[in-house]
Amino acid sequence: HLIHIMPTEVTSADHPVPAVFEADAEEYFNRNQVYETARQLMQDLLLKRPENPLQFMADWLNHGGNKGRFIILGPPGNDLSGLCDSLVARKKAAGDGHEVVHIKSDEVCGGIADPSSPETDRKMSEAMAAAVEAQESNHNAWVISGYPRTRAQ
Repeated sequence: HLIHIMPTEVTSADHPVPAVFEADAEEYFNRNQVYETARQLMQDLLLKRPENPLQFMADWLNHGGNKGRFIILGPPGNDLSGLCDSLVARKKAAGDGHEVVHIKSDEVCGGIADPSSPETDRKMSEAMAAAVEAQESNHNAWVISGYPRTRAQ
């Protein structure tokens, strides 16, 4: 009887990569954003460290992965919220089925009082993090305006 014991760690020696690839493989990967998609997938996997990484990766790929995360920053009076609304409208007009949600700090943090209190920074950060996590769990791209407002945030 022949018994085969699986190695506990898989290395590149276990699955050698052919030395020769098609000449246009690099161009194909770049054109189809394979490298960037793999980078984003691995980044999200390491950040979230889910219980079931294979299921996480399958869900990530099936739902379009990271469709966009934007934080628009600039001095007051530049209509950054209008810029974000324009970005959302353009993405919606593209009609690709990928939603971009505008997370406005005024709406998310409107009930948090006393802007001079250090406790306010923590509360606003928690509220914004919860708003972002809600969009992430729905696999939506998102854009934030009006946050952060202080260095602590």
